[in-house]
Amino acid sequence: MKEKETEIQKGRVKTRFPGVYSRMSTKRRYAGRPDVAFDIVYSLGRSKKWEMVGWKSEGVNAQYASKLRSERVLEIRQKGSIASLRSLTLDDAFETYRANHLVTTKSEARIVSMYKASVQKTFGGRKLHQITTFDLQRFATSLTGKRAPATIRHYLSIIRSVYNKMIVWGLYAGKVPTYGVVVPYIDNERDRFLSREEAKVLLDELRSRSEDTYRVALLSLNTGMRAGEIFKLKGEDVDLEDGTIRIRDPKNRKSRIAYMSDAVKTMLEKLELRRGRYVFPARGGGKRVWVPATFDRAVEHLGLNRGVKDARDRIVFHSLRHTFAAWLASEGVPLYTISKLLGHSTIKMTERYAKLMPKAKKEAIDLLNNVVSLE
Repeated sequence: MKEKETEIQKGRVKTRFPGVYSRMSTKRRYAGRPDVAFDIVYSLGRSKKWEMVGWKSEGVNAQYASKLRSERVLEIRQKGSIASLRSLTLDDAFETYRANHLVTTKSEARIVSMYKASVQKTFGGRKLHQITTFDLQRFATSLTGKRAPATIRHYLSIIRSVYNKMIVWGLYAGKVPTYGVVVPYIDNERDRFLSREEAKVLLDELRSRSEDTYRVALLSLNTGMRAGEIFKLKGEDVDLEDGTIRIRDPKNRKSRIAYMSDAVKTMLEKLELRRGRYVFPARGGGKRVWVPATFDRAVEHLGLNRGVKDARDRIVFHSLRHTFAAWLASEGVPLYTISKLLGHSTIKMTERYAKLMPKAKKEAIDLLNNVVSLE
């Protein structure tokens, strides 16, 4: 290369292409004229990098040199971006993800809340390239038994989405560490439900602490509604005249009908129900994401979980839905009816309550005895 450069005149002539220069040789000839060499220049850190592309006699022209220069600049920018982003933390990436993607979705508040609830505390300050698959596997395993498997998967899904967006936007070029992480399976079906006396004591305690939390709990206990379903309720979903509530099921994406007990109807009649507004809004009028902490504090105060080690036996807000179904089953209500009221997609999901139906089973056997006789 140095030998060739000595053949080129010192003076460079700008071409019409940015960063591309031509030089005429004092020795080389092409088509009866001095041969022409093409050079390109681009920034490399704080200095400039000159590079000879080739000769006109070799088929090189200014346009070809310009294309090569563009490729060099792109390579440098990509390497520079990757190097600078080695300091990008998951918190930085999540904020970019939130500001440029989540704000356009209806799930922003929920995802931000879930991120802050667990992911941020563990990985927020870690750099993207430092978070490994093993780190995430250990994170998932540590939450087993403390969080539902679906919740753990959701945490991992948030992390995966952030990494994927960073890659798509050209802000990260490494691997996505969530791939290969396995969420341990546990049987998290709850066996414990509230007795009628426990339910009364709990509702009284909640009412003494927060009328709002009491109302939400009362509704779940009397209809079997999930917290997410309650928080989605809007004024137009409540029909006080018919005594029905339209439930927008967040899992099955199908609506179903719940029927008001006298206590629920009396409670709802006291609320200001307006079309388009949430029945139980968060502060500011938006949709709630979490059950008020008042519920857990009331349970703790009453000692309902004292001495309970198995997470399946602890009283949580979802226990109210389980209690609703258990009470119906113990009164002999058919499993099919319970399934429809709960919004289960299959009757198999409701079969767990069959063991609470001794009276119904006994009546079925008595009926069989009356119909079939071997004597």
